[in-house]
Amino acid sequence: MNYDLNKLIIDPGIGRWIPEKTYEYDLSIIDNLDQFKIFEKPILVGISRKSFIGTILNKQNPLERYNGSLAAVVIAVYKGANIIRTHDVNEQIIEMIKIAHAIRSNQLILEDGQNKASLVTFIKDPLQAQIFQRLIGVSPEGSKIMANKTVTKLILLENLTTPQALILKQEMLARGGDAAIHKNAITTEFSKYDRIQKVLLIGTEKQFYSLVEKLKNQQLELNKIGILIEQILERSKDYKFLHKIF
Repeated sequence: MNYDLNKLIIDPGIGRWIPEKTYEYDLSIIDNLDQFKIFEKPILVGISRKSFIGTILNKQNPLERYNGSLAAVVIAVYKGANIIRTHDVNEQIIEMIKIAHAIRSNQLILEDGQNKASLVTFIKDPLQAQIFQRLIGVSPEGSKIMANKTVTKLILLENLTTPQALILKQEMLARGGDAAIHKNAITTEFSKYDRIQKVLLIGTEKQFYSLVEKLKNQQLELNKIGILIEQILERSKDYKFLHKIF
């Protein structure tokens, strides 16, 4: 069969269409709807009177889920939905959709008559980066190599000592990343034993995993911090439904 790829739309499949699927999956799909923009296709959602709304509002009768459906539709449009499938078409929902669409930030695109540049803001993790790179023609091997270099993450660490904060900044800088620390961390204003420092680590996953490996053999309890960084990176990859879709 031949398909016109220009006529494809993306429907992430909201609703309990498999027994294992709980309402949390639907919430996660809606909350991460903008991630489907990597396919550069219109996104359709059908969330009117869905079971997840009934579960949250404790309304078993689908006809009683109108208000919940309105809220879900508005959020879906704000998150990037282009097409809404609904039971209720009236002036109220149309006006709410218009407002949500107007508030939603549009992708910045500039053209000079020959070339085109666009600001890519919807890629938030390496898996998305890998898929997007494949869509623009990058080889499977190349997309895997580039994936962990593509997305910058921010990790906030708290209750650190001043020496820990300074070492983390030095190690991130050595890997091409950075770390934001208190302006007086390098002075004697703070005791090196006080756990009052906050550090904002800035880097790609590749840089963070390199840092984790280095911290494993460090003293000053930096090995524990390395484990914590590794754990939060792994938890951020808990795609749930995304693994099944992709």
